[in-house]
Amino acid sequence: LYKWYSAADIFCLASSREGWPNVLLESLACGTPVVATKAWGIPEVICSNDYGILVNGQSGEELAEGILKTLNRHWNRKKLIDYARQNTWEKVGQRVYSEFQTLLSRQSLK
Repeated sequence: LYKWYSAADIFCLASSREGWPNVLLESLACGTPVVATKAWGIPEVICSNDYGILVNGQSGEELAEGILKTLNRHWNRKKLIDYARQNTWEKVGQRVYSEFQTLLSRQSLK
């Protein structure tokens, strides 16, 4: 898939619900900026306008406006790739594990 992501000018995800939208990180890992809805899970991945444009709804007008903004903006592709590298399964897993360890240690103090 990296060839497709790398060849694209942008990646658009028009979902109404997502758990963990890994396709966004796959796109960013190839240096391709994203436009996406603010559906569940997406704002947690695209947490800054440096990585993509989020639109409020799923209407064609809102998505078209987001797509145009994304296409008309200069993106720092290295920054996109670096951000995706910070969010590999291994690194996210380590952060989740660390968070659970912190929560468990607090529980044992009670």
